[in-house]
Amino acid sequence: MSETRTIEIPEKWLITIVVVLVLIGVVIVAFITRDAWVQLFEGEPTEKVSTTETVIFIPHAGKSIGSEAVLAEQVARAYYTVDYRDPEAWLQQFKPYATDTAFELLRTVYVPISFVLFEKDELIIQVQQVMAVDRGILKQGDPWQIRLVEVHIDDCPASMPAADLEMRLLLVMESGDWKFQAILTEAEVESFAGEGEGT
Repeated sequence: MSETRTIEIPEKWLITIVVVLVLIGVVIVAFITRDAWVQLFEGEPTEKVSTTETVIFIPHAGKSIGSEAVLAEQVARAYYTVDYRDPEAWLQQFKPYATDTAFELLRTVYVPISFVLFEKDELIIQVQQVMAVDRGILKQGDPWQIRLVEVHIDDCPASMPAADLEMRLLLVMESGDWKFQAILTEAEVESFAGEGEGT
């Protein structure tokens, strides 16, 4: 008989995964059920990121600073640029790029729980260590799109699950600008897109 092998996942990562999934679920529900959404964003999407806001990261050559691809890459870099000693600095990276709803959920749900774990691991990942490359649109509707971003972390800390990661980012229009709304799993991409395309 073949011996059954059990893969043990550290409790701290299980807690983080559960929190992130809850956060994603809340954001998706808020996005889908907002009756005023269509009225707020009625009309043709404007494909730009506000030029009045500070750009934290340098985009890849050949991409316009106003493109959704650069926005997705900036969000991915911000997400994985961590200093356990300064959660407020981590949070403020998202201010120019996140919707009000996403920013508030990061502030009230993600930061209080995740940074307790980061502090235990003394996790520090500098922006120079994080490479993010947008791989394009997975699904889109009006006025939203889901983009795939591949992330690589140089000198990846042992507490991270992997050095090479993927992010599926939901972007929406807010006040005429593309903004970050949520991080989705593969299953959530399929489910979310199905509802969007069916309406």
